[in-house]
Amino acid sequence: MSEEKPDILFISASPRRKTSVALVGLLEQGAQKAGARTQHFFLSEKHIDPCTGCGYCEKTGICVLTKRTQDGHFADDYLELTAVLERVGALGIVAPVYFAGPCSQFKALMDRFQPYYSQRYVLGQKPLPKRPAHLYVVGGGDAHGFAPLAGIVRSAFNVAGFSLEKVHDFIGFEAAREAAKLSKEDDIEQCQPAQLVQMRRAAAQKQEFEERALSAGGAFARYVVKQQEADALSAQLEELKAELEVLKSVGDEPRKESPAERAPVLGARDEIEFEYFNLIHNKGKGAAVPVDVDSAAAAAAIDEGDVG
Repeated sequence: MSEEKPDILFISASPRRKTSVALVGLLEQGAQKAGARTQHFFLSEKHIDPCTGCGYCEKTGICVLTKRTQDGHFADDYLELTAVLERVGALGIVAPVYFAGPCSQFKALMDRFQPYYSQRYVLGQKPLPKRPAHLYVVGGGDAHGFAPLAGIVRSAFNVAGFSLEKVHDFIGFEAAREAAKLSKEDDIEQCQPAQLVQMRRAAAQKQEFEERALSAGGAFARYVVKQQEADALSAQLEELKAELEVLKSVGDEPRKESPAERAPVLGARDEIEFEYFNLIHNKGKGAAVPVDVDSAAAAAAIDEGDVG
């Protein structure tokens, strides 16, 4: 069983470095405690150009925008993400809800996965192996829910080699600096009872969210470890099946015997009689019959009736 730690990439898919980044931090902590290696990609710190629909990737399997450079550097950060995305064992995406769907920056990133689609469905190249992905939805909520967000993420990341297996509802989660805090003891007397109850409720909710996030990150990492172990066992099983097929085909062929195996197995009396037969059969033919002394004596004994 492999003891190698799985690599999990967490993406903060928000244009702001606040709530989504805070949740990524908690998920990473939980995953690391469970034994995973983690990396993160904060969309708020990166620049991703939108897809132009030029069709270049349909002929080459490569996005034409990745060929552009500025002052010797890539024009955007798309390749920085895909270099990590293509080798990790699992993916966690923290995304806010914008009108039931993704924000424009995140949608631009997913649209750039068009080369993966072209490689698989247009050029017929071998697809990337499927790995698990989880979506963690944050924000203030939407009256129409967030099913469109989950559907777009599922479709886009599927061609990039990920299967969206679970969607986590973290609507209402806020970064620590954004969440309401209890007043200092000197200020408590100044608070109205209703205000105090509201602040305590907000603090309790914040703690509950943080505990959930740590638990979710740890559970995801443990799931990835178990899946890797299952994949390793499956690979071993396939190898055993292949070996069995080879053994079956060998068993179907007649086994060739060696000359030694084809020769009769003779006992002591059989050998004596065999030598005697040779002596009688070759008498008078002038052929020199190589007979050792013991065999000749035994033959003479047979003639004289001393044996048997």
